[in-house]
Amino acid sequence: MLSVGRLPLLELAPAADGLGTRGSTDDFPVDGRADGVFHAAMKVLVRAIAIVVIALGTGLLTYGVKAEQGEFRAPAGIRLLSTPSETAAWGAGILVAAVLMLVLFGRGRAAAKP
Repeated sequence: MLSVGRLPLLELAPAADGLGTRGSTDDFPVDGRADGVFHAAMKVLVRAIAIVVIALGTGLLTYGVKAEQGEFRAPAGIRLLSTPSETAAWGAGILVAAVLMLVLFGRGRAAAKP
């Protein structure tokens, strides 16, 4: 199992038919062989992207809340973020989108325990 801290990233187990492996996500056959490897790889990719987007959203939200109007400069020169309240709103929106992406696409079904 590949994991970061307590967060499991990739769990592979033998498939029931012995033709490959299956991930902890949905088991859709892909031409009869390694049916779960694709889904497990996509889950890892979604989790990696979600981590980056969560960090971006948290940073924008924190900067928008902490910066004062007089000393505010747009982060990374992004002209769209012209005030602290806009930056905080964008940060909150990006953070919510990342968490939703992680919840909807990064989680798999729990494996049935025998």
